Amino acid sequence: MEYRILLKREAAKYLASLDKPTRARIKKALEGLSKIPPEGDIVPMKGMEGWFRRRVGFLKSLAHLTPFLHTKGYATPPLN
Repeated sequence: MEYRILLKREAAKYLASLDKPTRARIKKALEGLSKIPPEGDIVPMKGMEGWFRRRVGFLKSLAHLTPFLHTKGYATPPLN
């Protein structure tokens, strides 16, 4: 079983604007977050229960691991 990765539209747009090598590194990190248990250098956020941080180079991704409820305001990432 895996988590489903959803991105805010703004994050998906920013990801699409990055160069291909950076986009590939972020894609690999996001795929690690989708595993149960999540893989990689994942740190729980202090004071934010259920939120985790994953650093990829100069970027940080924030993830909230929760059951899937709806997708309003989110986009499935175009990670190609």
